[in-house]
Amino acid sequence: MNTVHTAALLSALMTFPVSTGCAPGIGDVASVDRAATADQWVTSRVKNALIAEHGVSGSSIEVDSRSGHVTLAGSVRSHEERRKAIEVARAVNGVTEVTADLAVENEG
Repeated sequence: MNTVHTAALLSALMTFPVSTGCAPGIGDVASVDRAATADQWVTSRVKNALIAEHGVSGSSIEVDSRSGHVTLAGSVRSHEERRKAIEVARAVNGVTEVTADLAVENEG
């Protein structure tokens, strides 16, 4: 992700509406929106890191995140690629836990 996109994302995160106490529930909606945006940001960062990593087929790994918990799903060519994908995901800022539902294809 380049600097312009990062700056735009951070700006968007900081400008979400915040409840002033005038309307019940608005703060809850803003909180959910911020959490969803943070999850999308983490998912994108992990996916980009996997694609950029030599020896990891990032295009065959699906990434999902919820509150810092990242789930990797799909198939990989070897146990080494699986290990490396988990390591790459754990290194991304904002990731607190990684679950790997990665099937190892026929490793010969």
